[in-house]
Amino acid sequence: MSQCNDAQRLEALLSRVIYTLNFQRSEDPILMLPIAQVRFMRALLRGPRTVTDLAESFNTSPSAASQLISRLVSASLVNRLDDPKDRRVRLVRLTEKGQNLIQSRHEKRTDNAQKMLNGLGEERSNRLLDILAELEPVCIDITAKASLNSEELASTSQEELPS
Repeated sequence: MSQCNDAQRLEALLSRVIYTLNFQRSEDPILMLPIAQVRFMRALLRGPRTVTDLAESFNTSPSAASQLISRLVSASLVNRLDDPKDRRVRLVRLTEKGQNLIQSRHEKRTDNAQKMLNGLGEERSNRLLDILAELEPVCIDITAKASLNSEELASTSQEELPS
């Protein structure tokens, strides 16, 4: 099989796995949220963060991140609070409702992952997990290079702007 066909097959298989991993019943409230909001909420599971920190983590502007956070605040999924170390800084954190919603999603995804692994059996599941663990550094390298390229492109674009 050619490299192109292999890459297309991998993309199709991974898309199916991700679809199955994320599959939820249609009445699940998290399905009403755009994926960007879900990603921000997942990032907040580790604790409160600044808007700037979230924007940098997701390679977006602070303005776009702030708008997204405002929507989450309106839905009572996150709230803003003063940073106890620096009152000029505002932090964003999950509300109890937001934490419950994202935790429920995580549990459903884990359950779906377990069902997929059970379908393979123990030996094949272990092989799959070992291969995916080997693939992880490659993924990190690809995304790091892509991030550097987008930063270089942004700085080049800024340099070309007339004063």
